[in-house]
Amino acid sequence: MDRNLIRQLQSQSSWRLFFLALVTLGIYTAYYAKSQSEKVNALPHGMTPINQGFMETVFGLACIGMMTRVLSILLYDNLMLSLVDNLIGLSVSIMLLIWGFKARNRVNAALGFEPGSARAFSALFTVLFTPLYFNYKVNCLCEELDSDEQSTQTQLDA
Repeated sequence: MDRNLIRQLQSQSSWRLFFLALVTLGIYTAYYAKSQSEKVNALPHGMTPINQGFMETVFGLACIGMMTRVLSILLYDNLMLSLVDNLIGLSVSIMLLIWGFKARNRVNAALGFEPGSARAFSALFTVLFTPLYFNYKVNCLCEELDSDEQSTQTQLDA
């Protein structure tokens, strides 16, 4: 595993991502996916890059979804607004799921991870916790690298 490649993807703690996504009603999740896509596209994975137009659409829909969510809370008796809010939310969720698999496949290819190996990004967790799992897995791989470096340094010092 190339240390520099995985460190390029490290962004923040998973808890920070979770709380920012919660506070911004999902907008930060779309922003995170968009910014990580640029980093994933820079990796040498040999696959077509994740389309930035697709990511702009996810981000735009997340912003619109936040507005419709707030309006549907304020105008709770407007069923059409609630329907639009639900459709936008579902669209963003599906698009983030698609992003999760695209990013997962490209990172696994760039780092040479075989499907099913302990280091590879899991399909099941990608489905369940798309951006959070991506961030968590990157952080775990970086921690693994840090512990490997510390143990190597300890052996050299001894």
